[in-house]
Amino acid sequence: MVSVKQEIPDMKSVAVMKWMLLLLAAAAVPGCATHALWADSNLGTWHQPSSDSTLRLFHSGQPGELLVLYQESTEPHDARRLRAYLLYQNAKRIAWQKHPKFVNIDSAHGLEPVPVFADTNLDISSAPPLYAVLSTNKMSFTLYSSSTAVGAFSLPVYRDGMGRIERIALTPLAATADATVIGGAIGVAAGYLYVVGRAGGSYDIWPNFDAWKDAGLLP
Repeated sequence: MVSVKQEIPDMKSVAVMKWMLLLLAAAAVPGCATHALWADSNLGTWHQPSSDSTLRLFHSGQPGELLVLYQESTEPHDARRLRAYLLYQNAKRIAWQKHPKFVNIDSAHGLEPVPVFADTNLDISSAPPLYAVLSTNKMSFTLYSSSTAVGAFSLPVYRDGMGRIERIALTPLAATADATVIGGAIGVAAGYLYVVGRAGGSYDIWPNFDAWKDAGLLP
């Protein structure tokens, strides 16, 4: 009878190999931060009229067109700037929450103004031929010809989405964050194996992924 000697692999070596394979697989997956940077279409900043929008309207010089001048607020730091756009040319874009095609605010110089009233201080009996009434929340206005409403118009509220150039510029930072996560995971694994080996204990072959996530090592 021929005796066949079977080699039983060292369990510590098996554990190390499985840990390394898991970490290599994690490294092969697209980075969480980099993936989010390119996959999230909602990245960007909200723009809306400021609480004191200082709305002003002008006859633009084009037949039937008005120039709108207002103050815009940008989140999250409430940065403010004056904006100007043509009312009717941008009505659909504003309704779709897209930014209007802005023009230089100096375009208002020399133009005939259209009176704008707060809805609490309007005396209809002395109203001009064309005027606007600003809503109480300063987010919209209604245009009147004499005492007849011509139309209601919202001021621009839109998200300025992050473009391709900005994403490319931020990609190295995202990749660095991903590398830090992977490096941290490898460091934790190596430290774990070293400490257990020094203590003469046994390895937990399968890592606790929930603990990794709680520690912020996995996305």
